[in-house]
Amino acid sequence: MMARSILIENLSPKTDVTKLCEIFGRFGRILSANIETDSSLTSLCKGHISYDTPNSAYYAIKEISGKNHFGRPVYVKHDKTSENSADSTESGFYKKIFVKNIDLNWDDYNLVGEFERFGEIVDAKVSQTDGQSNGYGFVRFQKHSSAKMAVKVMNNRVVNNKMLFVQPFTYKDNVKMTTDSMKKVEEKPIQPNNLFIKNLPKDMDENELRDLFKKFGAIQSVRVATDSAQKSKGYGFVCFHSEIMAAKAQKQMNGLSYKSKILEVSFYKKKLDHYPAHSKVEEIQKESYSFFPSDTKTVFSFSAKG
Repeated sequence: MMARSILIENLSPKTDVTKLCEIFGRFGRILSANIETDSSLTSLCKGHISYDTPNSAYYAIKEISGKNHFGRPVYVKHDKTSENSADSTESGFYKKIFVKNIDLNWDDYNLVGEFERFGEIVDAKVSQTDGQSNGYGFVRFQKHSSAKMAVKVMNNRVVNNKMLFVQPFTYKDNVKMTTDSMKKVEEKPIQPNNLFIKNLPKDMDENELRDLFKKFGAIQSVRVATDSAQKSKGYGFVCFHSEIMAAKAQKQMNGLSYKSKILEVSFYKKKLDHYPAHSKVEEIQKESYSFFPSDTKTVFSFSAKG
């Protein structure tokens, strides 16, 4: 089988992952991309890209290898190491995990501190843009058993009032999704401190809804949806100050019988267009998705070597 991954050497130190994807994105959909760095996060002038088809990798090598970019020729070839890694992941054997919804104050050391109990860590990286955390990171263990246990124990665990989403680092073609389901997931990221409550009694107002949920902790806001005549539509929203409060409320209130109604309580999902754009990264995301289970926003990864 032809390789879908490429190794790019002799990159300019100025080349970041965004620029790398601008150069190579025209050959096909990019599943993952990274630039190797040393322990001080200085570029080693090497990059890796995995495409969704072997043809994309073939044309990238043919068209780019030997061409000048930022004043120096870059050399592109098939990346056997990444290809073997992808095959291992697809067969269920993985050592690298994806950690989403981490505390925005966390750095690489916090990530290591939280996961080192599961086994020896080869490297760990919190994704950042302009020095600011993107709220997710990656941990690579020495052993598959360590990564597997980390996923089992830490997925949906609340740490620093944030519910973590921890899954194996995988490639998009290992996640079978239809175009429609991709759009639905992309448009609706979960807000873990905000609850959506369906099947409310039609006579319930916002004060009553607040009274029903206040036992779980401090509430930021409450709203019952109404029509033009100010009559309840039978659903509402409760936003807590912390995710752990919301998680407890969702667990205990979902399925509860209240005034002959069975409440349906879930985490509210908000459309992405409510969020501000993030420069060129989001433009690239629209064309080159890299899906992880429970995640829809990650496009790039970074690995520290040395």
